[in-house]
Amino acid sequence: MKQRLVTPENKKWWTLAAVSVGLFMIMLDNTVVNVALPSMRRSLHLSLSDLEWVVTGYALTFAAFMLTGGKLADLLGRRLIFMAGLVIFTGASLACGLAPNGGFLIGARVVQGLGGALMNPATLSIITATFPPRQRGMAIGIWAGVSAMALAIGPLVGGLLTEHANWNWIFFINVPVGVLGLLAAPVFIDESRDMSVEQRPDVPGLLTSGVGLFSLTYAFIEANTYGWSSGRILGAFALAAVSLAVFVLLERQQRVPMLDLSLFRNRTFSGANTAMLFVGLAMFGTFFYVSLYTQNVLGYTPVKAGASFLPMTVLIILIAPWAGRVSDRIAGSSAVG
Repeated sequence: MKQRLVTPENKKWWTLAAVSVGLFMIMLDNTVVNVALPSMRRSLHLSLSDLEWVVTGYALTFAAFMLTGGKLADLLGRRLIFMAGLVIFTGASLACGLAPNGGFLIGARVVQGLGGALMNPATLSIITATFPPRQRGMAIGIWAGVSAMALAIGPLVGGLLTEHANWNWIFFINVPVGVLGLLAAPVFIDESRDMSVEQRPDVPGLLTSGVGLFSLTYAFIEANTYGWSSGRILGAFALAAVSLAVFVLLERQQRVPMLDLSLFRNRTFSGANTAMLFVGLAMFGTFFYVSLYTQNVLGYTPVKAGASFLPMTVLIILIAPWAGRVSDRIAGSSAVG
């Protein structure tokens, strides 16, 4: 019966389900936290800047290490790096839930972001290696739909847990999901590597991009505290500009760069990434601001605040798989033509 359930024909769909568990956790933590921010603030006596770091610390580490995570997955094995990221993410989630103060919580969120950065590129690489081109668009569409579903239910789950249990449980919920993913990964995911080109970590690129992104984020978050014209903030902006400029120069000279800048010559690639930049800025900025506004100003309960995001995110769930199928058809038609 077990052999009939997992056959060579349908194993790729079980693989998709296994990597989607990790993806679900990553995306859930992008939104589940926002609704609980007012409760965290009262419980741990956090400032507004502290709340911003709780959200941004995760996203910043995720962004800084994601390209390196992809390189490590290609070099050491995609399943191995996916599982390593899942272990880090699950352990950090437990630490977040047990956090006794704001500094500990922010630190644990930073480690969570590292786990997510290892997992996320590995999930896409595993899907690409597992599915044939004719099914890849649908698989990625489902992958995006899982991501959107986590984004959609995150605020509602966060509201329910915060209102009827405690804000700590928005992190504890990741622990059983992570254990489930760790049990499923060795069974359903085959190990794979990219042997077509040389792979090695780009340490100078990681350091310069990390310093640049951190300095830029620090300047934006702390500007209201110290003043936009203060030496601390102007210095942070200057360090960000220098670090990111050095990153670009290094990537242009590296034999195996972390980010191949020549990709941006492709208008489709540049356009898609520019669109996603603005979508991310708008969506996650909205989640942070509206969560605080609806509860602190309008007096919404956490559940009601979480439910207010559903109209936007449910549409993403419905459209993402359909968009994947349409992209397959358009790509197929273009190839024939």
